[in-house]
Amino acid sequence: MNFNMHKILLITLVSMILAGCANDDSVIDSVFTGDLPHLERLRLSAYEFDTDSIGTGGIKSPDDPVVLPFRISITGVSTSDAGLDRVRCTVVSSGSPRPNIDTILTFSQAMDSLQADLELHIRRGDVGVYEVEVTGWDTKGRSLNRLRSTFRVRNGSYAPVLTNLSAPDTVIVPDTGFVLLDFQVTVTDSSGIKDIRRVQFNTFLPDGRPSSSNPFQMFDDGLAVHGDAVADDGIYSLRVQLPASTARGRYRFEFQAFDFGNLPSNIIIHFVEVI
Repeated sequence: MNFNMHKILLITLVSMILAGCANDDSVIDSVFTGDLPHLERLRLSAYEFDTDSIGTGGIKSPDDPVVLPFRISITGVSTSDAGLDRVRCTVVSSGSPRPNIDTILTFSQAMDSLQADLELHIRRGDVGVYEVEVTGWDTKGRSLNRLRSTFRVRNGSYAPVLTNLSAPDTVIVPDTGFVLLDFQVTVTDSSGIKDIRRVQFNTFLPDGRPSSSNPFQMFDDGLAVHGDAVADDGIYSLRVQLPASTARGRYRFEFQAFDFGNLPSNIIIHFVEVI
């Protein structure tokens, strides 16, 4: 067999191998053989802050500017083929579209862990849950994974208070279809309205048994489907349907709220006669 024949056979064999690999979904063409730096764990110096403890003497207002210092610690920074160049840290309060903190932290060399001291500038009454997110880039400009954690800000240990319940006293259920019931209750909290974790009511049947659907969550979201007119005004609402099959009799409703410290409010009891 001459040289040209060997060459033809070799080209044919290589073509067959490449054609077979092209049809094999298990073959992955990797364009990068090294490992990305990897952030493994995010720790915070504190997971709860009480703005009521900041400042001494005088009258404290929810509008007072306060500064919450805290430290983020990232451990397990793996840098096999490239160093850690910079890390981005954002802190966003619950329900806010804009971050309270958005900063880039730059490092001059690779390391196994890192720490950074930050300051959160808020008002004393800006209570609620805050989310911390970190990501970063290595010295080759490649993005790292993201880590997230949360902490809570409260303004003293004050339980929520329920007032101004609006609810029907008597409901006539039709023979067919259903009737709508609207419930509204006002919630206040010295720690701020954002410290309200949930508002609910439990209902009890005429024979004293609790409803299998307890508890019923109420909303302050401004949605008509919930019977709520204005979002974030401290008035929680719920619109419910009573079908024609509802048992007639006297129902007991118990309304209550809880804050993020799990402190319960007072309970408002209301009776509805279903006929």
